[in-house]
Amino acid sequence: MPKLSTQPDDVHVIREVHLHYSQDHQEQAPLKDSGDVANFLREMVKDTTREHAVAIYLDPKNRPLGWRVISIGTDVMAPVKPLLVLQPAVLLGANAIIFAHNHPSGDLEPSAEDKKLAETLCAACALLGLRLLDNIIWTRGGSTSYGPYARESGGVR
Repeated sequence: MPKLSTQPDDVHVIREVHLHYSQDHQEQAPLKDSGDVANFLREMVKDTTREHAVAIYLDPKNRPLGWRVISIGTDVMAPVKPLLVLQPAVLLGANAIIFAHNHPSGDLEPSAEDKKLAETLCAACALLGLRLLDNIIWTRGGSTSYGPYARESGGVR
């Protein structure tokens, strides 16, 4: 039997992934537009003092399969790694994604970083065969759709 070493170079990480499927889960109503998405997110994310980046994973009829807070940042930014947005979509077998984040300032205008992330997510989703339905900024008083596809598709449909 080989001797196990405890040297740092010999550390191995084993990752486990658990998926639970249930016939008992309550079917969600489809998200039809950015207003529906903003209302859904206002119910899920109560902290309006920090920026939250959130992904919603949808079935072919735009019903939420699940959602995940990707990151919680400061009052002016929340860092996002695209892998953390896309990984749950693959694990859930999602057909589409909506990416959203709040602006605690109340400003609905996307920043240059917001637009760059939208383009990156759009390209990454295309590679995986996922539909990126929308990129949304929400505040207490409103919401807006933006991104490379918002002009063509009109956002969530």
